Amino acid sequence: MKKLVIICLIIVVIVILIGVWFILRVDKVKNIDICGPENAGKSHSLDYCDKSCNTDADCKFVCGCGAININEECDTGNMEIKCLANFPVKCENKECVVGEK
Repeated sequence: MKKLVIICLIIVVIVILIGVWFILRVDKVKNIDICGPENAGKSHSLDYCDKSCNTDADCKFVCGCGAININEECDTGNMEIKCLANFPVKCENKECVVGEK
């Protein structure tokens, strides 16, 4: 009888550990690849921003993310970012870059 209780407890602990691991893993996968400033959230990075382009019209300037593809969304989280200027952008080598004023 004691062996049965111990086996049941071990199975319950294993199921709980697998459940916790799955929840933490899903949370990481769900929040990955968010375009935005690094300090806006744990999964935000400017490296995730789509900067691809074919023409200058494919680019836009967004405070906090810089020059990005016109279809890309920049998530700044709860941060309030104020730009001093709206910088011109251009497509250079199939990548959006901040142009010269």
